[in-house]
Amino acid sequence: MKLILILLAFALRIYHLNASPLRGDEAFAVRYWAAPPAGILNRLAWIEPHPFGTFFIFWAWKSLVGDGEFAMRMLPALINVLGVPAMYALGRRLLRGNVAPLAAAFLWALDPNLIWHAQDVRNYAIWAAMSAVSMWLLLRATDRSRRIDWLLYILSATLTLYVFFLEAFMIVVQGFYVLTSRRQAARAWLLSIGLVALLLIPWFGQLWALAHSGYAGTSAPVHLADLLWRFWPALFVGEWALDSGFAFVGAPLLFGVFCLLLWRMTKQHAGAGALIALWLIIPATLLVLAATRINVFLPRYLIAVTPAVLLVVAWTASDDLAAYKSPVKLALIGITVLMMLPSLASYYSLAYPKAPDWYSLRDYLRANTSAADAVIMASLDPQTGNADPAFEYYYSGPAQIITLPHPDIEIEPTIRQALDRRRAVWFVVSGTDTEPINRALLADGALISDQGAGRSFLVRQYRARQPKAIEVDSPLALSVGGGALSGYSLGGWKRSGSALTLLLFWKQKPADGLTVFVHLIGPPKADGSPLWTQDDHPPAAPGRDVYLLNLAGVPPGRYQIEIGLYDPKTNQRLPIMDAVGARIGESYTLTDVTVGE
Repeated sequence: MKLILILLAFALRIYHLNASPLRGDEAFAVRYWAAPPAGILNRLAWIEPHPFGTFFIFWAWKSLVGDGEFAMRMLPALINVLGVPAMYALGRRLLRGNVAPLAAAFLWALDPNLIWHAQDVRNYAIWAAMSAVSMWLLLRATDRSRRIDWLLYILSATLTLYVFFLEAFMIVVQGFYVLTSRRQAARAWLLSIGLVALLLIPWFGQLWALAHSGYAGTSAPVHLADLLWRFWPALFVGEWALDSGFAFVGAPLLFGVFCLLLWRMTKQHAGAGALIALWLIIPATLLVLAATRINVFLPRYLIAVTPAVLLVVAWTASDDLAAYKSPVKLALIGITVLMMLPSLASYYSLAYPKAPDWYSLRDYLRANTSAADAVIMASLDPQTGNADPAFEYYYSGPAQIITLPHPDIEIEPTIRQALDRRRAVWFVVSGTDTEPINRALLADGALISDQGAGRSFLVRQYRARQPKAIEVDSPLALSVGGGALSGYSLGGWKRSGSALTLLLFWKQKPADGLTVFVHLIGPPKADGSPLWTQDDHPPAAPGRDVYLLNLAGVPPGRYQIEIGLYDPKTNQRLPIMDAVGARIGESYTLTDVTVGE
C-alpha cells in the first residue's frame, strides 16, 4: 500500500508537468539559480534570499538533465514525493492504528498546494518534504537516543536549512517540543543543534549579508485576517480555494472543526497534539513577526506546516473501530478529499494558468522576427529595467531585444534609432507603463499590425514611415492599372483564428479610383465559394501597402493568396502584366499558405 501511495504521488506530480510555461520566478531559477557556483558566489548569493544549497542543487540538476521545463520541474516533483514515506513514518509515531499513517501519506500525495509547488521550479516543495523528513528523524532520535539517529537528524536539519532559511522556524518548533515533552533528550538535542550551527557558519554569513543588502521582500505586508482567509485555504485545498466561495464560506467552518479535532487530539494524545499545536502556531507567529520587517507574508512561506494540518485530519482514522463508529470523523477525510479534487481538476485543465502564455508569444515571435528586427519588451521594474525572466528564457533572438523603460536608456532616441536601422520593431504590450513606448513608436514609425499572440500578449509591429529594401521578402516585377509592384512580404500567424499581414510594395502607384483586392483562396466552402477571407482597399502612395487577412473561421488546410486590381464603379478587373509586358491574367497568386491549428 505504501508503494502505491508513492507511485500515486509521483504520477500526480508529473502529470501535465510541462503543460504550462515557466512562471517568471521559475525562469529566474532556471537561468540564475542554476548558474555555475562561481558566478553565484560572486554576486547572486548575497542578494537573493535563498541559501547556498538551493543554488547548488539546481545547478547540479540542470547540469545533469538540461534546462527544459519538464526536466527542471522534475527536481522539486521527485523530492516532494519523499513526503509520502515521511508522512507515513510521522503517522506511525504520532497517531494510533494502521489506517491513520496511510491516510496521512494519502493526503500528502493528493494535496493540491503541494502538487502545485512540486510542479514549480522553486524550492518550496523541496523544503516541505525535507522538513517533514527532519521532523521524523528528530522524533526517532528522541525515542531511540542512538548516535546514528542523532547524526542523521543533524545531517537532515543542516541540509534542509541550506535549502530554505525559514526552516529555522521548524528548529524552534523542535526545540520547544523537546524541552517541553522530551526533556530526557534535551541534552542530546542541544548538542546536535550546536553541531548544526557549526555546519551553518557559511549559512550565517550569507544571512548576515542578506540582512544588510536592502532586500525588502516581494509580497504584501502583514494582514492577520489572511491567516484564516488565505493561508488556511491555500495550505488545505490549494490555490483554487482563493478563487472560490470556499475561502469565504468553507474556510472558517472547516477551521473551527479542525481546531475542535486538534483539541480532542491533544486530550487523547498529549504528546502528538502538543507537537502539532507548536508546529502550527510557532511558524505562523514567527512569519507574522518577520513580515513586519520585510514583505514575506505569503502562504508558501508556511508550506512546511502542511504535515501538521494533514496529520490532524488523518488522526480521525487513528482508531479503526472508533473511526467507523464515528461517521463525523470519517466524513472529514472524505470532505477534505472532495475539496482537493476540484482544485486538482482546475489546475490540470489550466483553468487557473500559473504563467502567461509564453509558448504562444515565443511561437509568434519566432515565426515573424529576424536578425534584422528589434523586439521591445516592457520591463517589470522601470527602476532596474529588468524584464520578466521568462521572456528571454522563451525568446532569445534572432531579433535584438530592448527592455524599456530602463534607467540607462532614453525611450525616444532608442526607438527612433531602432526604427531607422531595423526592418521592423515589435512591441510586446505588457505591464502598466506602456504609453510612453507606444507614443514614441507612433511619433517616428507606422503601425503595421496589432495582433494577439495567444491568450496573454498583444504584439504591435512598427516600421519606419519610409520603406526599406530589406523589407521586401519576395521581389516582383508586375504592372497593373498603371502601377508597378516591386515585391511583397507576408507575416502574421498562420493559425486558424489568427491573421496574416501582407505588405505590397509599389514602385509606382496605380491610377486613382482603383482598388486592390487580396483574397485567400482554398477548398470550396459549403456555399461553393473558394473565397475564405479578403481585404480590399485603394492602393497607398508609392511605398508600403498593408493588408490584413483575418483567419477567423478559416479551417486548417492549404490556401493561396491571390491579388489583383479592379474598378469599383464597374467591378471589372484589370489585366496584370509581367516584366516583359506579357499579360498574366486578371489575378495573380502570390504564394501558397498552410493554415494550421
